Amino acid sequence: MIFNHFSRQINLTGNDSFYFIGIILAFASIPCALTGLVNSATSLAVLRFFIGFGGSTFVMCQFWTSRMFTKEVVGTANALVGGWGNLGGGVTQLVMGSVLFPLFKTGMSAEQAWRTVCIVPAA
Repeated sequence: MIFNHFSRQINLTGNDSFYFIGIILAFASIPCALTGLVNSATSLAVLRFFIGFGGSTFVMCQFWTSRMFTKEVVGTANALVGGWGNLGGGVTQLVMGSVLFPLFKTGMSAEQAWRTVCIVPAA
């Protein structure tokens, strides 16, 4: 509400929105990769705050598809986009698990292995 009153509006229609969403996702991958370095509740809260910006791209993408498709197909378009977003989260969990368990076999401790595997979602 405050930003709408005191700052300029960012128009998220057209191809510029793809660049904007891509930039936010690129910057959100940095704190995602740093998750393994967390050593306190405060650093975790700060990290989750910045990772939340990456999660906000879901709303921007849904808005974009709502604006770009006609009313006859907008529901299908939003479902497809939302489904792909949810699929990405599920695949990430599978890949992280697939990378984590072989790290145990290399003799890595459990704490070091989970901290190392946190780099996977950022890639």
